Amino acid sequence: MTSPATGSHSAVPTASSPRLEIYLFDCGHGDTILVKLPDDRWGMIDCYLPKGSVRNRFLAFLAAKNIHTFEFVFQTHPHYDHFHGMEAVLEGLISKGQKIRRYYDHGLNAQIVAHLMNGNPGTPEYVALHKRLEEWADNGSIERWVPLTAERYPVEIPVGGCLINFVPLAPLPDDHRRIVTSDLRKLTAKPTAVAAANALSLVVALTASAGAESFNALLGADAEVDSLAKSLSCWQNHCARYSCRQTFDVIKVPHHGSKHSHHSPVCGTKPAGIAAVAAISAGTREALPDRKVIEAYLNADWTVMCTTTRNRPVSATSLPMTLSSRAAPPIAPPTQTVEFTWEPVLGLGIAPPSSYITTTDLPNYATAKK
Repeated sequence: MTSPATGSHSAVPTASSPRLEIYLFDCGHGDTILVKLPDDRWGMIDCYLPKGSVRNRFLAFLAAKNIHTFEFVFQTHPHYDHFHGMEAVLEGLISKGQKIRRYYDHGLNAQIVAHLMNGNPGTPEYVALHKRLEEWADNGSIERWVPLTAERYPVEIPVGGCLINFVPLAPLPDDHRRIVTSDLRKLTAKPTAVAAANALSLVVALTASAGAESFNALLGADAEVDSLAKSLSCWQNHCARYSCRQTFDVIKVPHHGSKHSHHSPVCGTKPAGIAAVAAISAGTREALPDRKVIEAYLNADWTVMCTTTRNRPVSATSLPMTLSSRAAPPIAPPTQTVEFTWEPVLGLGIAPPSSYITTTDLPNYATAKK
């Protein structure tokens, strides 16, 4: 790990130095986030693990890190690129006798209700996942399955010398009810209608505190602009209530850097004079991440990192974003898992350097046309 402030390597942690680790896994166009708590327990936030090389790399990662189960799992919303492979991963752990202590999601939604009431297949894998979750919750393999919305108390995880909180910031309970009710009306009128997914995205702040030192990360999932605005308001209320700072050290940029999920005030949450990171999970889709979104974070002095980068020249006359339409086959851009560490004394560490995006790389990125 290197420090964005100094570029120096982090020292090996000691027993008196609690260490939080976050991995934005290189899974292409989707979210798979792994969190290691200071006491060596692990959690996962969302899951996108297609069969083949991506899932195999993930399983190898679990083996290399000696991960046998998850203390917690967050599933932020019912979109394929945030739950694909979740059932297989959990099945692999539970079949070995492991238990998942907590499974958090957005609660009841129109896709599941329509399936239960009308036999509407909805999203087959998502419905199958929920069926398995019910079975695992019933037999104790998942100790608790908890729906989350904003305006709830934080999910507290005390560990030696450190307190970890997951603070749900969106959606608000009233918004969740409104979205689900509206979707059910649409599905009643037209069973093939598309139910909302991004609008239900859980926005969560991950915080760690040890003595006078603290770490804050904003995990934006695929939240839309309105939800992000309400999230910041909810976060301000939380910080006022608990007397904690409002700025973020790390932001998981919402919706893979989409222009349509960009809420500019989020860029203004960087601590003054201190290095902070805006991290993007993205594949090779055009305009994801969007050039204007990257530029907004860079202009606000964030260090921008991405799991798939286009910061290597492909040719003197062509840009990576346009290669797919050319006769010559495109050259795959570099991909990598983005890593963060935080320790009270050493602060924030980030890696690898190959994941950085700078202003000189901006011409390699497109922006959404609409």
